[in-house]
Amino acid sequence: SFNLPAAQQTLADDTLDEWAVLEHLGTLVDKSLLVVQAGEPPRYRLLESARAYALEKLREAGETDALLRRHAQAMRALFEREDAQLWTVPSQVRRQRCLPDIDNLRAALDWAQDSDSRELHVALAGASAWLWSLVGLGLEGLHHCDRALRSVDAATPPALEARLLLARHQLAHPRFGAAEREA
Repeated sequence: SFNLPAAQQTLADDTLDEWAVLEHLGTLVDKSLLVVQAGEPPRYRLLESARAYALEKLREAGETDALLRRHAQAMRALFEREDAQLWTVPSQVRRQRCLPDIDNLRAALDWAQDSDSRELHVALAGASAWLWSLVGLGLEGLHHCDRALRSVDAATPPALEARLLLARHQLAHPRFGAAEREA
């Protein structure tokens, strides 16, 4: 499932602006291809048949990678925004806002690891680590951090590397060994 801002950020490109995305989503809802899930804010979910068809059309058009990149960037923006509110918004509120996107986060992390977007991978893993801990999936979060650490290179901004190392350390606690001391 996804929310409207994530859909607009993911789907908007040079040929389609955010308002056109909104119009297209409304058309899909009217045709019962997109389901609106109640909640505040509402979330949307494509029917599996519509999702499979859309993925096939993306592949045919050679646009899959560009869309997945924008999706990962949208997830990075979401988790960086929530990470920045660490000291101002209660963790349970942040958890409630982000938990519906955990599958989107997994998909974005997997794509970023296999892409040439090393910086995006490091940034996304570091910004989202807090969620894994809050939902009791610390080992999965640790796995994502370890994978992202392999993406760190000389071009990685020091602040992103530091955030990732701190996140990895926090997820590893109380398991404290050589890798944690190095971090």
